[in-house]
Amino acid sequence: MSARRRFDVSYSLAFAPERVWSFVSWTGVERLAGCGAFTAVTLESRAAEPGAVRYTHLADGSRITERLQCYEPDRLRYEYTIDDDDALPVQGYRGLVEVSSAPGGARLRFAHDAQVKGMTPEQWRAAWLEIESTVVRFIESRLAAGE
Repeated sequence: MSARRRFDVSYSLAFAPERVWSFVSWTGVERLAGCGAFTAVTLESRAAEPGAVRYTHLADGSRITERLQCYEPDRLRYEYTIDDDDALPVQGYRGLVEVSSAPGGARLRFAHDAQVKGMTPEQWRAAWLEIESTVVRFIESRLAAGE
């Protein structure tokens, strides 16, 4: 297993930050079901507070358990962990989702640190970026359609 690594990517979207947040907030990710990367997202509770749990069902049929660590809706930001060390080729996943204002719209940032297992960090980064870019294309298409 490799040493703990940090992965970080930001996307510029031509939509208001609050509209983008409506898709990526802790509960808003339910709107991403069917985006190609996820087939379903279920929440144990609608309360977005530390310790809250959601289950993300991936396109390959696996399910990951995510646990909210810090939620700052006024800053359009939250941190979470993935409890399942066998669901992905990473261990000790600690993630961040953040939306901020940017010229012409919003900046959407996804970041995490973890130990990569079963593949190189470069292979994981490529796979992770494919998931995140699929999510962003889905959000852009839905917002462009008026959602």
